[in-house]
Amino acid sequence: MHFDKNRLGLTVGSVSALGHFTWVVIVALGFGQRFADFVHNVHFFTDRHELVAFNLVTAALGVIFAFVIGYATGWVFAWIWGKMPGR
Repeated sequence: MHFDKNRLGLTVGSVSALGHFTWVVIVALGFGQRFADFVHNVHFFTDRHELVAFNLVTAALGVIFAFVIGYATGWVFAWIWGKMPGR
């Protein structure tokens, strides 16, 4: 099996950015704190995080950063996979 580094990078980056974009929409609609509280409760967390005011620039930077890190992760995975013996 062969992975194209660019395709896998774009795929992982897109999935990561989509997840973060979904979080941005949840926060922008005003449901972020309730969702964060729910996630903490189902993972047995007792610490309390409070969300700050929504900021479009911060949101966009977060989605872009998630895409870039996801792309790099996918690219590196494909590169390492290609170096493994037994292909």
